[in-house]
Amino acid sequence: MSLTPYPQEGTRRFGAINWLGVWTLYVKEVRRFWKVMTQTVAAPVVTTLLYLAIFALAIGKFRPDVHGVPFIE
Repeated sequence: MSLTPYPQEGTRRFGAINWLGVWTLYVKEVRRFWKVMTQTVAAPVVTTLLYLAIFALAIGKFRPDVHGVPFIE
């Protein structure tokens, strides 16, 4: 039985940018965004629209025209 030596392990060399790491992080963050898209995009949009609708209904009739342009047009 002859024992053959294992090849020596070389040192890993990385360039200025670890492209595999960058790609892995990108894919992970895109997948995370799609999982929580309703929380990150839809919820703020709905909240803003509700705020604007309530604000316009609450003071729209009582606000004077500005240079001839009504508040609600």
